[in-house]
Amino acid sequence: MLASLHVKNIAVIKDISINFGNGLNIMTGETGAGKSIIIDSINFVLGDRAEKNIIRSGEENAEVEAVFILNSFETILSEILNNNGIDWNDGILIIRRTLNINGRGEIRVNGFSVTLSFLKSIVSYLLDVHSQHETQSLLNENNHLKILDAYAAETNSLNVVFLKKLKEFKSLQQVIESFPQPLDIEHQMDLLNFQINEIEESNFHDFEEESLIKERNVIQNSEKILSSLVNAISLLEGNDIIGIETIILNLLKEISFLNRFDYSYGSILDRLESILIEIRDIKNSLDDSLKNIDYDENKLQSIEKRIEQIRMVKRKYGSDEESIKSFLLKSIERRNYLSNAEQNISEISSSMSSLKKELTEIGLKLHELRVSSSKSFVDNIVKQLNDLGMKNASFSVSVELLDDFINSNFLELSLNGPDKIKFLISLNKGEPLKDLKRVASGGEMSRIMLAIKNITANLEGIDTLIFDEIDSGISGNAAKTVSQKLFNISIGRQVIVVTHLSQIAAMADLNYLIHKHVSGDETLTYVSQLDEEGVINELMRISGSNNSSKAGYLSSKELRDWATDYKTKKNQIK
Repeated sequence: MLASLHVKNIAVIKDISINFGNGLNIMTGETGAGKSIIIDSINFVLGDRAEKNIIRSGEENAEVEAVFILNSFETILSEILNNNGIDWNDGILIIRRTLNINGRGEIRVNGFSVTLSFLKSIVSYLLDVHSQHETQSLLNENNHLKILDAYAAETNSLNVVFLKKLKEFKSLQQVIESFPQPLDIEHQMDLLNFQINEIEESNFHDFEEESLIKERNVIQNSEKILSSLVNAISLLEGNDIIGIETIILNLLKEISFLNRFDYSYGSILDRLESILIEIRDIKNSLDDSLKNIDYDENKLQSIEKRIEQIRMVKRKYGSDEESIKSFLLKSIERRNYLSNAEQNISEISSSMSSLKKELTEIGLKLHELRVSSSKSFVDNIVKQLNDLGMKNASFSVSVELLDDFINSNFLELSLNGPDKIKFLISLNKGEPLKDLKRVASGGEMSRIMLAIKNITANLEGIDTLIFDEIDSGISGNAAKTVSQKLFNISIGRQVIVVTHLSQIAAMADLNYLIHKHVSGDETLTYVSQLDEEGVINELMRISGSNNSSKAGYLSSKELRDWATDYKTKKNQIK
């Protein structure tokens, strides 16, 4: 449901806010007051192409914000929003669109910036707009099939089965196409075998290269290491110079002498003895290292070769053990897959052959059901059109099998199934049936929309329907019938209507008056929600009665009472 609309700096509108409700919302007002601009603003915020000339004269920016409270399609919309990183906001959807004088604009959904294409992808779940000059869903022939299938539950469920089988068929074809030609298979197998053997023979492990590099450095620098070890040992034990060990021994001798006279030197003596033990241990360790120093040219070459092998494997197959192992497993899996290619293709082809038979049988049954359900659908539409004063109108549904289905070319079928479905209409006796979208009159088109919506509104599940001047070219009893049809559709959902007929305005659950006021050099548009007295006054104005006319008042009151009585009876039946 469209809960509220805020419009700023669009055409003659400077700044207005409208709170809509459930049921039938009717907007009236004098010509030029801005009724259609409000519909244009709704279309703008929902993604219609916008030119900068819509911005109010003298202003730099235009802005429209629409707040929706969702009932239908909540699961679908929440998934779409979550998948695009947009907060769901407990079923409240706030769409804000701006446009500046330079032609640049911004679209936000629940505060998150989105693209125009994303906005358009969610609009069909929010509302449907119908006007004399623009319709959305019903002029799209793809939706004709959806409407007809929704009309008959058995057809709809069978179509789900058909589409599931069709997707499976196309998926199997993709698998077959993924197999290379026999010669390519041979080449791929050779390459895979080489890669698998190369990885397995390398026996690659993390950290081995690092360990080998350290070992290589030791061998390459063995002469320098040997020299350093000899020098270190000499410094410890002393050769041509007095070593550290000799110095410590001399220190021990002197401190021992001092300790004979003053026992406080005992702790120093102990520490020196510990140092001596540690120095001798260090010398032993260095001696051991000296014995192990060995420059081995063959071992160095072997290490170099192993390092190069490891680096080659890493360059080809991955930077670490995990990624190389993953490459190996995928290569083995691919080799097994290709080695059984002929058998796999044969099995898949057999499955596709069976699916073709199933698709043919299900498709033909689906076609028959659609032809059958279309007859009842047509009868209902014709009845609705007659009620709306189109006594000479004929309506038909064309249900034709697609050539691709007839020729079993299932790969070319879209997910719309085996049929092409079109709504056809003739408005006058003797005229041939034509595509719905080729009907010329805007007023007649609006009534056709209304007739279809009386049957399909519950099927489509859209919370909000908008009709802009659907009453063009009608009056009298036909206008009353239109108002009844509009109320029927509004039961359980929201319908917003722009009208200039009192019969339709009288049927409203909520009435809004769009009026303009000239203040200095500015023309400003305002919106007021009418109370009951305001509704009667507006009905009088629409009917052309003077505010002081008692007859006009009684006539408008009678019309309002008639509408209230109809709604009461309809709600009781509900």
